[in-house]
Amino acid sequence: MKPELQKPVATQKIRVSTKYRGNCHSSYQYDYNNFIHKYFLAPEDKAKLCPSDISVLSILADRLAEFCDGSCTTPHVAPSFATIYYKDVKLEKQVDWEVVQRGLSAIEAYDQDCSAELTLEETRAALNLNDWLRNHEKTLLARMLAIKQQLQQEMRSDAAFLADYEINLMLDFYLREDDPFFEDELSSRDDWDMETARMCYMKCFVASNLTKADVDDPDYFGLGDNQDHNDMRNCNLDNPVYQSKHCWLFHELVSHCGVPIKHLIRIGAVWADFQVIHQHAVTIDLSGERIEVNQIRVHE
Repeated sequence: MKPELQKPVATQKIRVSTKYRGNCHSSYQYDYNNFIHKYFLAPEDKAKLCPSDISVLSILADRLAEFCDGSCTTPHVAPSFATIYYKDVKLEKQVDWEVVQRGLSAIEAYDQDCSAELTLEETRAALNLNDWLRNHEKTLLARMLAIKQQLQQEMRSDAAFLADYEINLMLDFYLREDDPFFEDELSSRDDWDMETARMCYMKCFVASNLTKADVDDPDYFGLGDNQDHNDMRNCNLDNPVYQSKHCWLFHELVSHCGVPIKHLIRIGAVWADFQVIHQHAVTIDLSGERIEVNQIRVHE
């Protein structure tokens, strides 16, 4: 839904009305809004703008030119504040116009980094990360298949407790220890997750019916596959990062998690967290003299 913008008049304000769209994909807990909030927004503004506000300001930047004299940050009548209205939660929030301007500047700086030329060091770091992730995700996939086999063995045993299960893989990407934001307590205080050192994380769900035969199929698509996930070749950029074969995790990191390729060199650690959910379920019949209980088994 397009936001509603009202040209500032005597009330000296700009009104932005929108439904909160959330992150770009439900499996990703960080997107470009959170990345901008963490690393581009001024520390004094982090408590005044939340990541969802960054999304609204992006819309505002696109629409504000209708009310400007040659600049998207200079309306005909300078407002004293902007009003953000979230229809889904019926929240009306006023933000000082100077804070709005700094937020727009942060978005612009992020966009410039996304389109900036890569240095030799940044190019080498991105290519090295892509190569390492290609091998690492195969190791992670093999581990997940081994866990799945153990769960299947338990489900098919005589004393099976499991009715079903889920396997999720959480990947956290952390900054290098020499990064200025690694131990910046002032910045972390107002970060929405209170951890500036964590650049981003993603949640990878593995289908319970995935088998090794599926993974070995040349057409398999997903974590640890042999496909080329590079969707940047149409950018007409000569840098080898944009022309090389991208593994699945590298694609998810730069295309869905909001991390500019220029910033990949800042990654210093990757943490993998396997989350196994054990599910138990039974049917019960209370109509007879004795309760009848039968276990439910989803995967046989």
